[in-house]
Amino acid sequence: MDRIDTKFVMHRNLLPELLEGLKDNYKILEVNNQRLSEYESHYFDTSNYAFYLQHHNQKRHRFKVRYRHYTNSNTSYFEIKERKHKRMVKHRFQVQDIQPELTKKELNFVKSIIGDIQPLQRNIQTHYQRITLVNEGLKERFTLDFSIHFSDQDHG
Repeated sequence: MDRIDTKFVMHRNLLPELLEGLKDNYKILEVNNQRLSEYESHYFDTSNYAFYLQHHNQKRHRFKVRYRHYTNSNTSYFEIKERKHKRMVKHRFQVQDIQPELTKKELNFVKSIIGDIQPLQRNIQTHYQRITLVNEGLKERFTLDFSIHFSDQDHG
């Protein structure tokens, strides 16, 4: 829940060479006997996209507010990801279902982490598949995301 994230975009044609270089030091993570995990996220932001702009403008201290559903384990969380300099800290608690609007409990949680902020509304959803490779010696994870789909409230 406290880590350093580094992200790269690459063409899928490079994947075989990349995996060949990792095969001796990484194992594929399995959840419920499945190696391919599915994720669904519903992000919340202010009406003027304050969180998005923090990210876009590369602010060293920024936030993401979302619901995350882990399809393979059928569990959902309400999460706030906080980036402080190069570290990413995830604050979260489990929820029964993803809601179209934040509940009072979730709003209080946001206030406890971020402070007073403009009202938040759901603005984008993502769905993707992930393979996670684990290097236990380095306590490091390497994730590969596929079939990434985006939608918003207005355009599905």
